[in-house]
Amino acid sequence: MKLNEQRYVHLAALDTLEEGLRAAFTAGGGTVLRPQADLLHLVEAEGDTYLCAVPIPAAAQRQEHARADCLMTMTALLKHHPRLTDEQINACNRYTALSHVSRPDGQQHVAAINSFPVFDDPQQRSVAFYLGLQTAVLQRSWLSQVLASLADDFRCAVPVLDAQSAHLPSRWGDAELELMFAEVTQACYRARQPDPHGIVIHLSKPSGRGQGSFVIVRNDLEHPFYGNGLSITLALPEEFGVSREQLERRALEWNRREARSILPTPCIGAWSSMLGRSQMQHQCFLPNLIYAPGLGQYALGSTLDRWAACDQEGERV
Repeated sequence: MKLNEQRYVHLAALDTLEEGLRAAFTAGGGTVLRPQADLLHLVEAEGDTYLCAVPIPAAAQRQEHARADCLMTMTALLKHHPRLTDEQINACNRYTALSHVSRPDGQQHVAAINSFPVFDDPQQRSVAFYLGLQTAVLQRSWLSQVLASLADDFRCAVPVLDAQSAHLPSRWGDAELELMFAEVTQACYRARQPDPHGIVIHLSKPSGRGQGSFVIVRNDLEHPFYGNGLSITLALPEEFGVSREQLERRALEWNRREARSILPTPCIGAWSSMLGRSQMQHQCFLPNLIYAPGLGQYALGSTLDRWAACDQEGERV
């Protein structure tokens, strides 16, 4: 019996994603199971990925945004990998692209985790489905490669997934950055372009020493695993006197909190502490091999939403 898509929109969204996943995972030797109406279980030799669809209640909607119908949460586990310390998880998250590494509640081992809201706006809906499909295919490969390469000292080079993309310019060209720049200035953000390859968005003024919160968007920073693409980094103000261990514990908690949140903000990228600074950052990287029109704006919008959520919750931003 066909479900009413208006009433069971989260199940209809999972049906749409399942079609693409079956094609991708069957071709790669994996299996796609549907043990429950709201759950997909992707099985490969390395481990399992679970995708769950849940409705977003009206109380969690934001009036200034398009309505988010449901949230797709994605957790990729590996069957064999070491228990990692907080410092090691934080080091993994500095290599982040689409997923964050976290230790789920009650688990000893780590997982790569994401969530994607599915909107009623057709364009945003299409981007969410596309990004969800690409991330499901890529995130466990990314996690296994990072853990394998960094298991000893977390300073080794990570082999590039797609060697060709490392030698090609970013598919997010300077013209697309100019379009993103125009959009953020029209939205009344204080932004500037220091050069054709980057955008700096100033989000808050400093309350004391140092800088306030800001976002840096670059199309000329090569990811050690994915090669070229688009880099988006949110930096919070430096916190003098706060230890590295405190920031690492906070980054773990903020990543867990995002994974559990029902708010319609895409959970892509990861929080981590900056190397050598008492400062928190959130990083997201879109690799060339998943380029699609509108994807850069989607990721940047999620970063700005994330900062706004921190500001509303009274975090130091």
